[in-house]
Amino acid sequence: MLNDPAVPGDCIPGCQALEGSIKDRFAAAVHIGIGWVKATFQGSVELRDIVPLGSCRIVDAGKGGAAGFASREAKVELAETGSGTLRSYSVEVRVGGELAQFGARLLKSSVAKATDQFFVGFAAAGSAGCEA
Repeated sequence: MLNDPAVPGDCIPGCQALEGSIKDRFAAAVHIGIGWVKATFQGSVELRDIVPLGSCRIVDAGKGGAAGFASREAKVELAETGSGTLRSYSVEVRVGGELAQFGARLLKSSVAKATDQFFVGFAAAGSAGCEA
C-alpha cells in the first residue's frame, strides 16, 4: 500500500498532494494548523531502512514560508501476534520559525495526534489485523 501515493496521501492529515515513489521519495504538500500558525508545507517524505514486514523509518521534512520548517522521523516496527500485526512507533520532531514558539508540549501533542491519525487511517485503508 505504501507504493501507491494515493493510499498514504489519503491518510496524512492535511495532505493536499503526494507524488513520487518509495524508491525516489515522495514530494508532499501538507496544510497544517497549530494555534494561530496555519500554513501549507512543501517538502518530502522518504522511507528508509525498510525491512519488509518488519520495520522502517519514515522521514519527512517541509518548509512553510513564514511559519518556519518542520521535520519528523518515525521509527516503525511490526510484529506478528496471535490475532494479527502489532504496530509500534516512536517519533522525533524538529521545528523552527513561528512553529517553535508553541513550546515542546503543544508540538509533541499535535505531532503525536497527526501520527496516530495517519496510522489509524492507513490501517483502515487495508492493512487488516493492525492493532494500535
